[in-house]
Amino acid sequence: MSVITLLQDLVSIRSTNPMGRDLTGPDYTEAALADYIDAFLRKLGADIERQEVKPDRPNVIARFEFHGDAPWLMYEAHMDTVLVEGMTIDPFDPVIKDGLMYGRGSCDTKASMASMLWAINRLVVSRDRPRLNLMFVGAMDEEFQFSGISHAVENGVTADFAVCGEPTELKLVIVHKGAARWRIRTEGLSTHSSKCDDGINAIYRMAKVANALEEYHAKEMRPREGHPMVGGPTVSVGRIEGGQTVNTVPDWATIELDRRTLPGEAPEEARSEIIEYLANHPDIDFEVKHDEGFNMFGGMEVSPDSTIVQAARSACESVTGSTEILGVPYGADAGKMVAAGIPTIVFGPGNILQAHSADEFVEVEQVETAVHIHEAIAHHLAERV
Repeated sequence: MSVITLLQDLVSIRSTNPMGRDLTGPDYTEAALADYIDAFLRKLGADIERQEVKPDRPNVIARFEFHGDAPWLMYEAHMDTVLVEGMTIDPFDPVIKDGLMYGRGSCDTKASMASMLWAINRLVVSRDRPRLNLMFVGAMDEEFQFSGISHAVENGVTADFAVCGEPTELKLVIVHKGAARWRIRTEGLSTHSSKCDDGINAIYRMAKVANALEEYHAKEMRPREGHPMVGGPTVSVGRIEGGQTVNTVPDWATIELDRRTLPGEAPEEARSEIIEYLANHPDIDFEVKHDEGFNMFGGMEVSPDSTIVQAARSACESVTGSTEILGVPYGADAGKMVAAGIPTIVFGPGNILQAHSADEFVEVEQVETAVHIHEAIAHHLAERV
């Protein structure tokens, strides 16, 4: 086996996140992938913990305690992928062509997972093992609610340092945005569409809400000072639903809203600000209902001078001769990890532009290089602590 055949195995195992939809069955659970990771690491002598976060959707935590008083280095990657609707390739057939591996999750983020697992394999059997204790966390449900890593840290999973796997093109990410996501509902009065003036159209009401949110982004978000590494805050409407039939005036409509926050900005406060804005908007003279939010997570930021960043920087330079430190506008499990007091970097093979795409792929060479960088991170970290 190699890291590439390992990645092919991971991609071929379905671990699709239902993303809040009423989807069930073996395709919409991380259980089979958790079983594979469990078996792989158990053969290396890991102490395995399974956390059943939701029915048939576990976390896998593997620990290698080599030195009782040594620091713990956590490698973390999420097991779930987004849905496969609209893909132009077979999502679960990890074909390699022209140096690229295709398949759902090949980039986001099973490439990171494979490179981490293979690096752990090499570190465990090495005669030159660094003086560290190692941990791997396979987290469920990153793509929708971050409930896997939330459950892990809330139930005592911790480390002195961590690497969170995401497609960063082998660059070191030390800042990312957070988000507040929730549903907004408008209600109306249903009637036959031939007598539409006798009803109240909830979709028309929601159109006013959507226009107000577009105005809010232009007037309130764009002028605000942004973070030097990730830019400014944003707000976007991502989904809309409503109504019963084409010949019925709709008595309900909902949207799902994504408000991206900056490090240090509380998602709950960002949500409250929008609620107040809509409540006071002159075009909205009807009730707007807000749920509590189905995904609220903060941004993260670690100092470029921190031990984990400096160790990772030295590791990249020792393997590739160069490195780049940057921030990204998307979120990751790292936000929950940093909030729990774990100094964390985001790092991995792949380009975020290929994540969630119709023909998702990752460069094979980047995956192979990531293995050596993960190994080097452990060695450089051990030298610094």
